[in-house]
Amino acid sequence: MNVIDNIKNWINTKGFPFEINCAREFQKHGFTVQPAIHYFDDEIQNYREIDLCAFKGYAFGDCTFNLTLMIECKTSDSPWIVFSHKDKFSTSQLISNLITSKNGLELIKKIDVHEKESFAFAFKNDELVGYNFVQMGKSTTADKDKDRAYEALMQSSKAALSLKDKSNEATTKFCNIYIPVVIVDKNLFSASDAIDSTDLHVEEINFCKHARLYAFNERPLLVHHIVSGTHLEEYCQKILQDFDSFVDKYKNEIATIALYNPSNSNKGKYTIM
Repeated sequence: MNVIDNIKNWINTKGFPFEINCAREFQKHGFTVQPAIHYFDDEIQNYREIDLCAFKGYAFGDCTFNLTLMIECKTSDSPWIVFSHKDKFSTSQLISNLITSKNGLELIKKIDVHEKESFAFAFKNDELVGYNFVQMGKSTTADKDKDRAYEALMQSSKAALSLKDKSNEATTKFCNIYIPVVIVDKNLFSASDAIDSTDLHVEEINFCKHARLYAFNERPLLVHHIVSGTHLEEYCQKILQDFDSFVDKYKNEIATIALYNPSNSNKGKYTIM
């Protein structure tokens, strides 16, 4: 076996092939994909890397309206489980906590926040919402002290919040909505209270929303998407369909933002997304 074969074999034991396959799937559905984006993590005061940034934009004059997904890709030998309960969040609570650039907030003010179905691309209008995300067992010795599910949620949300902050210091003419996303390579399951039973109801799911709520509202509610890699094509199709419907329904409101609030800073230091 030559060195090229050794390199290929080593790569195939890591998460890189899964990241590449995820990137290809988003590209196939019209997203622009940037791998290995670095963002500034305020907690450690240093730069960290997010696996993928995938975005889809629509031009409104010289301004673009973008849906940007900050994606962590996770591989494992074990299934992944989302503990869920009935969605108790109000529509206005969910929408007011969207991760958006400043002009995105101005857009939301122009929209009826009670029309939750309009925001299906962001909130996945299903009955359940995840409140805990875990990996069943530990796949390797190296993982035994590492909560990879929690790490993936934190990484993707930190990246989304960091890009939002940089958007608000940029002179580029765009309006951005950011969604943190975790894609797992193995099957994804939901565990929730069973109706009229003390048992848990467990079922395999394709993708779902997950909401991280902080005590005393110390931090904003954070909504993630968690996706089974097996069903990534379906997820891409669904989120694009829902986003296209949103843009079509509110094209006049978006055009107004593009005309009067096209950028988020008049003297920002950043000129690209």
